[in-house]
Amino acid sequence: MQHKPLEIFNFLQNHSHRMNEVAIGTLFPQMYENHGNDTQYWLYSDLARYFTEIHAEPNEKNISENLHLDMARAYVPNGFKKPDDNVKFSELFYRHIELFQTNSGGRQTDAKMTRLACAAITYMPETIFAHLYFMMPDSDFKEIKSTSYNVSRIFRRQRLTSIEKNINGILHSLNIKFEAFSMIANQALFHERSATELKIRNNIKINSKDPLSNYMHFASLGARIYGLDQAIKEYNMRGYRKAEKFIDLARENLENARALMIKNYGRTPEQDLTPTHISTVQSHYNQLQREFVAKYRQENLRQ
Repeated sequence: MQHKPLEIFNFLQNHSHRMNEVAIGTLFPQMYENHGNDTQYWLYSDLARYFTEIHAEPNEKNISENLHLDMARAYVPNGFKKPDDNVKFSELFYRHIELFQTNSGGRQTDAKMTRLACAAITYMPETIFAHLYFMMPDSDFKEIKSTSYNVSRIFRRQRLTSIEKNINGILHSLNIKFEAFSMIANQALFHERSATELKIRNNIKINSKDPLSNYMHFASLGARIYGLDQAIKEYNMRGYRKAEKFIDLARENLENARALMIKNYGRTPEQDLTPTHISTVQSHYNQLQREFVAKYRQENLRQ
């Protein structure tokens, strides 16, 4: 289920906890453990129930394994390089995730997770707003929403690259030049406007090796992905093996994708271009992550 950004914002606000929240409300806080620890945390069960995309895999009941993989993917992207890296990662996991049994029989497991851990498990296209909520604790709803729209470009640009690899294979088998196909695809999606024309209109430097998709925003990238993906599916299903048939399928589906975008977003693909290159968005996100990790890496659920 896709929740609206404001609903997500309010849910995360209302389901946060502090390690010392019980002690704060008493006359004798010294009676409670961790009364001096103000670390903020969320429960795994709350997040997994609300965001069904989290760990929707066959091993979904193995919370510990899933959380280890998420933390490693998010904060050790290049793998373990030295013998002591394993120790450092174990310490990171121990500080930021506290597993506990939810009943006396020990059959169900839940976890307390710091902001750093929550950011790790929500780094996916479907939960990008929640991911940035955790990474931007000093920002208001409006700023997080704006940033999430920009960062979503990264996922969609990666998805488009994957689809274009499949397209290239089909083009090669049909002896269609990629440049010629790209021109036809752009014209179908952008109502017969060329990439050069669109770049000029949007103050984008003309470079034949720099595709227009690097400047497409979230909605227009989605339209291009949908159109090309549908063309591939229909091509494979119908068993066409002629160049003109595939080109016709691509044009038809991209024109349909354009119409759907106008219907759903109230604007055309050519109105969803930006002079900001996708690499700039990636750099800004990388910097945001570095600053976030540096600030919250030392938090501890067990102090």
